[in-house]
Amino acid sequence: MRTSRDGMAAVALLSVLTSWGVLVAPFVAQVQGQTIDSSQLQALWDMQTSWGRTFDQWDTGGDCNAADGISCNSQGMVTWLELNQLNLGGPLPDTIGDLVDLSH
Repeated sequence: MRTSRDGMAAVALLSVLTSWGVLVAPFVAQVQGQTIDSSQLQALWDMQTSWGRTFDQWDTGGDCNAADGISCNSQGMVTWLELNQLNLGGPLPDTIGDLVDLSH
């Protein structure tokens, strides 16, 4: 059963991804019904927090490649993330989708 907390977590994650310069609107059909565990969501949030104020520079022409685990293109859009806490890392497609269902 989804709760309002799920919805708030989805909005928070979407907000974080958007702040990272990740385009999230297209691609919804391919990810409909996918889930993310709350521990993964927390680890993703913790990783974002550990990068600190780097995000203030993203999508403004600033050098977001300065932080470990983040690579950006010339437009300041994030193209690579290393999420060691999730055992993930690699290139991001132009659109990575919209996570529409969270579980905990």
